[in-house]
Amino acid sequence: MPASFSSFFRAVLHSYAMLFFSQHRGFAAVLLVVSFGHPVVGAAGLASTCLAVAGARLGGFNKEWTDSGAYSFNALLTGLALASFFAPGWGMAGLVVVGAGLALLLSVALGGWLGGRGLPFLSLPFVGTVWVLLLGAGPLLHLPAAEGGIYWLNEAYALGGPRLVAAAQWVGDWPWPPLLATYLRALSAVLFQDSALAGLLVAAGLLWHSRIAFSLSVLGFLGAYGLLLLTGPAGSGPMDYNLGANYVVAAVAVGGVFVIPSAASYGWALLSVPVTVVALAGFTTVLDKLGLPALSLPYCATALLFLYVLLLRERPGAGLVLTPIQRYSPERNLYAYATARVRLAHQGAVALTLPFRGAWTCTQGYLDGGPTHLGDWGQALD
Repeated sequence: MPASFSSFFRAVLHSYAMLFFSQHRGFAAVLLVVSFGHPVVGAAGLASTCLAVAGARLGGFNKEWTDSGAYSFNALLTGLALASFFAPGWGMAGLVVVGAGLALLLSVALGGWLGGRGLPFLSLPFVGTVWVLLLGAGPLLHLPAAEGGIYWLNEAYALGGPRLVAAAQWVGDWPWPPLLATYLRALSAVLFQDSALAGLLVAAGLLWHSRIAFSLSVLGFLGAYGLLLLTGPAGSGPMDYNLGANYVVAAVAVGGVFVIPSAASYGWALLSVPVTVVALAGFTTVLDKLGLPALSLPYCATALLFLYVLLLRERPGAGLVLTPIQRYSPERNLYAYATARVRLAHQGAVALTLPFRGAWTCTQGYLDGGPTHLGDWGQALD
C-alpha cells in the first residue's frame, strides 16, 4: 500500500474516532462499520469525510490537524446528517459535496479563532453547515425527505434479502432492558443510527478505547435520563439523539478529555447535565421558529462554557486541571499529568546553602544596635 494512501486512510479513520475525542483506530473501524447500519447514511458520511481530508491536504492546512481528523470529523457528521434528512439522489449527493467543503472551511476558520483562545471548536462547523444547507439548498433543490428511518427494513431487504430482514427483526425484537436499550440507542444516535445493537458495538468500542470515557458516558446518560424523567424531554428532537450527542458527549468532553480526569472532573461532568438541559430547551424554543434542529449545539455551548470559565481562573485548583497537551485518551492525559507532577515537582525550587563549612560564631545578629544593624537590617547575621 503506497504511503500516501495509507496516511490518507488513517486520516479518514481518525475522523470517525474524533467523534469521541479519540485516535484509536480499532474504535474508529467499529464506528465506521456502525455508520453503515443505514447504508446510504454510512456511504454519505464516508464520502464526505474523504472529500474533507482530500481538501485539507490540497489546501495545505495544518498537517497535524488534518492527519488527526480534526478538520474532517465535522464533514463526517454533515454527511451523516444530510443523508438522514434527505432521500437518496443526485441532489442529495451534490449537497453532501457542498457540505463537506463548507464544513472543512468552517473547521479551519473556527480552529484558528477558538484555538488561539485555548478552546476547541467541537462540532460547531457541523451545526453551522447543516443549518445553512437546510435553510438554503434544501428548499432550493426541493429535495424529498428521507424515509430510511421509517422503512429501514427496505434497505435491509435490498442488501441481503429476506434473511437479512429476518436477522434485523430478530435483533430489533431482542428483549433489551429498557434503560440499557435507551443508553445503547443514545450512543448509536451519535452516528445517526437508531439501534440497540449498533449502540452495543459503539459502547464496546468506547470501552476498548477508554474506561474513563466509557464511565463518563454512563454517568452523563444516567444523570440526563434521571433528570428528564423528572422534567420531561428537553427539546423537540429525538430523545436518543439528544441523550447521546448532547448529554453523553458533553460529559465525556468536560469530565475526561479537556480536563484531567479526577473526582472533581466527574462532578464537573455531572454538573454539565442540567446546564445542557436548559441550553437544549432554550435553543429549541428559538430554532423551532426557524424550522432548524438544535443538533449538537447545546453540547457545544455547555462544553465551551465549562472550559472557558476554567481558563479565566486566577488560582486554578488541583481538582480541575485543563489538559495541557491533548493525547486523545483520558488515561494517557492523566498518566502524563501525574508523571509530570512527580518529575517536575522540584523544578522551581532553588537549593540554598551557607557560604562556609564547620561551626562559626556570629558576633552581630538579631540585635538592633551599632552602625549597621538598624531598622530593616536589625535582624541580619554577620
